[in-house]
Amino acid sequence: MLNFIQNIDISTIRFIDKYISNSSLDLICNIFTYAGYYAAGWTVFFIFVLIKKKNDRYWLLWGFTFTLTYFLADIILKNIIHRPRPFMILTDIVINTLRTGSFSFPSSHAAFSGASFYIYTKIEKNKYLILIVFIISIAVSLSRLFLKVHFLTDIIAGYLLGSAAGLSVNFILNKIFKNKNKV
Repeated sequence: MLNFIQNIDISTIRFIDKYISNSSLDLICNIFTYAGYYAAGWTVFFIFVLIKKKNDRYWLLWGFTFTLTYFLADIILKNIIHRPRPFMILTDIVINTLRTGSFSFPSSHAAFSGASFYIYTKIEKNKYLILIVFIISIAVSLSRLFLKVHFLTDIIAGYLLGSAAGLSVNFILNKIFKNKNKV
C-alpha cells in the first residue's frame, strides 16, 4: 500500500513538472506560498478578524488551534516520519521557489490552511466569505504541490491535521465552558 501511495505521489509531481509548471503559475503559487510561511498570512488575517469580532473565545480557539497544529505538524510528525521533499528524491525536477531543509510530511502550509478554514467557519456566518477563505486555504495548500516542494499526500494529511486540530480544540473549549455560548 505504501508503495502504491508513493507511486501516486511521484507520478503527480512528475506530471506537474512536465505538463503544468510554467513561470506564470510559479509566480501565482509563490504569492500564496509566501503568505503561508510560518502561518504569517493567516495570523495577520485572524488578528484583523478577531479584533473586529471582540470575542475572547475566538482568540482561544485560534491560539490553541495554531499552537496544536504547529506542535503536531512541525515538532512531532515531521521529525518522526522524516519524509524527504520531492526535489530531494526527484533531483531532475525544476523548483522555482525557496528550498527548505525541513521534512515534507505533513505540509505545515496545508495544516495551517486547514486549521484556518475550520476556525473561520466557527467565527463567520456569511457563506460567501467562508467560501472565499476556503478557496484561499486550498490555494495556499496546493501552491506547495504545484511548486513541487510537497507531495499530494503531504498536502492532504496536513489539511486534515489542521482541521482536526481545530475541531479538537473547539470540542475541548466547549467542554471547558460547559457548552455555554458554543464557539
